Amino acid sequence: MSRTKSPSPIYGQADHYARKAHAEGYRARSVYKLKEIEHKFTLLHHVRRILDLGAAPGSWAQYCLQYITHLETYVAVDVLPLQITQQDHIHPTLTYIQGDFTTEELAHTIHTRGPYDCILSDAAPNTSGIKALDAMRSLSLAESVALYSHTALSTGGTMVIKLFESSDETRFIHKLRTLFQRVHVYKPQASRTISRERYLVCLKKTST
Repeated sequence: MSRTKSPSPIYGQADHYARKAHAEGYRARSVYKLKEIEHKFTLLHHVRRILDLGAAPGSWAQYCLQYITHLETYVAVDVLPLQITQQDHIHPTLTYIQGDFTTEELAHTIHTRGPYDCILSDAAPNTSGIKALDAMRSLSLAESVALYSHTALSTGGTMVIKLFESSDETRFIHKLRTLFQRVHVYKPQASRTISRERYLVCLKKTST
């Protein structure tokens, strides 16, 4: 499945968070969504191994690599290249894999570097402007992310998935609630008001 993110999203719309990201050296305004999630749920502080699916342009990786002091492995995956460089103080544990994480071939590569304590995904599908179609594509992509929780996420691990709001998401959320102790549906303030995105914050996987 193809996905798209603007190569330089901080320059697309000069809102408060875009200007703030530019001033603080982050590659995208989306970093503040992750910061809000972490502030509210405290799911990152003690993790050592992270899988970041749909990682480009790299702001979530920037934040985690700066914030998490005991990080051992950070695997970032996207069809687009990361835009972080040595000037961004790249952590030696960062591994970037360019490709489509929904494919079987890439899934094998990702699994060989696991298991992970946390799976993060800010991935979004190519949008058509048709709400129902975009929501369906978002749900399909989220389901692909969730598949990694079955085999690549350690027991007790956490997961964050972006999902476009739709009438078909109830089944998916119910399934996640059979795998995790708690699943929260959360929309950060940093999300644009008109955006239909929200994040599923899944805390403590209960079994492998």
